[in-house]
Amino acid sequence: MKEIESNYKPSEEGLKSKERLVVRFSGITISGRSGTGKTVSAEDLADLYSIPHERNIKTGQLMRKITGSGQISTGFMERDMEIDKKLDKMQREIILNSSPKNPFVLEGRLAGLIASEEKLKNPNLNVVSILFVAPSEIRIKRIFKRHVEDSKEKILILEADLNNALLSMASPEHISSILTDLNEEKKKAGMTLNDVGAQEKEREEKDLARWRKLYPRLGGIDPFNPANMDKQGKPIYDLIVNTKAPVNQVINEIHQKLKLEHFVISRDDFGPGDAGERSFQTIAQGATCEAYKDKTKKETCGKFSIGTVDIDISANLELFPYCGEQHAKQLEKDLILELKEKGKITVPGRNGFGRN
Repeated sequence: MKEIESNYKPSEEGLKSKERLVVRFSGITISGRSGTGKTVSAEDLADLYSIPHERNIKTGQLMRKITGSGQISTGFMERDMEIDKKLDKMQREIILNSSPKNPFVLEGRLAGLIASEEKLKNPNLNVVSILFVAPSEIRIKRIFKRHVEDSKEKILILEADLNNALLSMASPEHISSILTDLNEEKKKAGMTLNDVGAQEKEREEKDLARWRKLYPRLGGIDPFNPANMDKQGKPIYDLIVNTKAPVNQVINEIHQKLKLEHFVISRDDFGPGDAGERSFQTIAQGATCEAYKDKTKKETCGKFSIGTVDIDISANLELFPYCGEQHAKQLEKDLILELKEKGKITVPGRNGFGRN
């Protein structure tokens, strides 16, 4: 673990620029249907948690590496099943070869399912799986807007290419190829909202049929069903986020949930003074829980800590890291008894707050 400074821009919802954070997750997977805002949110989460650009990974990028193609169709694409298997393997390698010191954001429609399978094999794998959901009408409007904007941009480029080809007296074959692409883009630009909705529905049905054929483990389930469970009856997705709200609100919701589950620890949650700073630094440096495992008191817990129980005797501050509420209470109880036996009285605090 390491302390970072958030690079995220301030927003009305309260996320702070340069907020001091400790990231305890190894990675974040973002899954969901098209139009749920995965790409934009992945970029903002990478900024928020200071994750380098090369660790903000999209399955489209991986697909291009596999196929050697410069572009990947946004619609259904017929391809060899081996391509999907290679894509699956690459995602697993990313998930397994990660740590809180080198975390990733992986945007992929099946990334959450793959992460869930790996977490069954290794329960200590600290990867957060997020499923994005949004009403169908909102998704289709987003896809339509992106579709039209992309086509208009491509038309401008192709028209410039055509003009240059004509001026340079390019071969008839080259000019014909540009005209073919230009006419195709003009057809796309002329599609209606209903056309795009029908195209997306067809794509989803074909993709699902393909996945079920390729991955028998899916059975009859819809991979984007928030209620999906793994073989042990645990939810496949750690967080379900409705992305109909503006993206800054979505990012704030994710951030607050990750803090609540202690996947992210913020300096703002510790005391304002020296005690709070020392407590936060203790966590940032990877301190482990010092509560005893059992009544024999021979071995301490050893899990990564999320906070400290603090005692202050004669201006001598001592910090005892804990991994959760149960061990925090245990530490407080043990410390009070130990100090009482020594004839000393104090009231333990938490995270630099509330000591006497």
